Amino acid sequence: MFEALSTEQFSAVHRFVAEQIMQHIEQLEQRIARLDQYLLEGLQPWQPQLRLLQTIPGIDEHGAAMLLVEIGANMDAFGSADRLASWVGVCPGNNESAGKRKSGHVRKGNLYVRRLLCEFAHAASRTTSVFKSKFQAIFVRRGYKRAIIAI
Repeated sequence: MFEALSTEQFSAVHRFVAEQIMQHIEQLEQRIARLDQYLLEGLQPWQPQLRLLQTIPGIDEHGAAMLLVEIGANMDAFGSADRLASWVGVCPGNNESAGKRKSGHVRKGNLYVRRLLCEFAHAASRTTSVFKSKFQAIFVRRGYKRAIIAI
């Protein structure tokens, strides 16, 4: 298990501390797995929505569950996709006067959903979907962060 620790470079104290750290990491991983399982069991009534979200490239089961918990299954509260994007804060501001753009910063919004959407966009940019080519086209012109927000 600890092949790297069997060399002469590590003393008994080093081995003990490393074993304690490894045990702590394993306990944390077990707790995270239990919490994930509890989350998925609690979302059993919304299985059709979870499966539908997973059809989008870049979204896995855990990510779909977290997104469903944050946004909910009823989109009537937002009215449209534009309002949802505005609530999340991923739509750029439009500060334009006399044909000159002054700023294109994204607004403040729900940080948890924005983080999830950025993770999904990053994962989708690595798949063989339309998102990959779109990401690469924007990445060349505008940079990584703006390409992620655009996706």
